[in-house]
Amino acid sequence: MVLNSQKDSNGMTMKERLHLWLMSFKSEVSKTTKIGAKMLSASQSNTRLQEVYRELGIWFTEQVEAGEIRVQDKNITDLIRQVKELQDQLADYESEVQEIKKS
Repeated sequence: MVLNSQKDSNGMTMKERLHLWLMSFKSEVSKTTKIGAKMLSASQSNTRLQEVYRELGIWFTEQVEAGEIRVQDKNITDLIRQVKELQDQLADYESEVQEIKKS
């Protein structure tokens, strides 16, 4: 084939340029796949981290409320107070929903 033997201004045949382009494309697809896999792993780790923080918070709050851990830090006591208030709000909402269902 004539196109395969003709060289361009860079001294490359069409076949060589196509091969070079395909190798570059393959390399970029490989990088993109690796990045995607790392992002998925990071997302899973982030989800698990959030779960662990939640579990830690629940355990810590229960321990403080049971008197097993004494806390003097105002930030911590404020956060625990907010947790309690939010739990009470959720309980109220649930009660209201049940009343609406009954009517």
